[in-house]
Amino acid sequence: MEPNTQRRRGRRPAGQDAKSAIVAAARDRFAEFGYSGASVRSIARAADVDPALIRHYFRDKAGLFAAASDLPVARDDLLAEFESYPRDRLGEGLARAFFAVWDTPKGHERLRVLIATAPGEPQTLRALSQFASLGILGAIGQSLGGDNAHLRVTLAGTHLMGVMLGRVILGIEPIASLPLDRLVAWVSPGLTRLLTGPEPPQTDARR
Repeated sequence: MEPNTQRRRGRRPAGQDAKSAIVAAARDRFAEFGYSGASVRSIARAADVDPALIRHYFRDKAGLFAAASDLPVARDDLLAEFESYPRDRLGEGLARAFFAVWDTPKGHERLRVLIATAPGEPQTLRALSQFASLGILGAIGQSLGGDNAHLRVTLAGTHLMGVMLGRVILGIEPIASLPLDRLVAWVSPGLTRLLTGPEPPQTDARR
C-alpha cells in the first residue's frame, strides 16, 4: 500500500497551476504505486490541494488517470454509449464506444506511443492495465450485471484491443482499411455473444 505523505501548511488555490500540479503529482503516484495503489487523497496531498479540487477538475480517479496519461478516454461517455443499446445489441454498443475513443487520430497516436514506450516503462503499463480493468471495464461490468460480468467484459475489451492493434499498429488488411461501420458490423455479434450468451460448459482439466 502507498505510504502517507506529509501534508504541508496551506493549500494551493484553484487555477491552472493547481490543475497542472495535480496532473504532475498523479503521474508520479500512478507510476510508483499503480492505478489501484495511488489514492486520490495522497495525490491531493502531493499536489498540496484539497481532494475536492480533484473531483472538480477530473470527477474521479479514472478521469484523473486519463488526463495524467493523456488518454483519449472519457469513462462516463463510454459507459453512456454502452448503456444506450438494448441487451441484444450490447456488442454494437461496446464496439462503437470503444472505436469512438481509439479509432480517431488522437487515439491512433496515443496507441502508437503506448506500444512504443511500454517495454521500457513497465510501471506505466501496469497502471494502464489496472485502469482498464478497474476504471473502465469494471464500470461496464457493473452496468452489465449477472454472473461473470467482469470476465465477459474483459474478454470483449481485449478482443477489441486486438482488433485495434491489427488495424492501427500492424496494418493488417483488410481490417486496416475496412470502413468503421463495416468493422462494427463484423465484430458486434461476437461481442454480444461474449457479453450475454450462455456460459461454456465446465470441463475436466485432467482430460
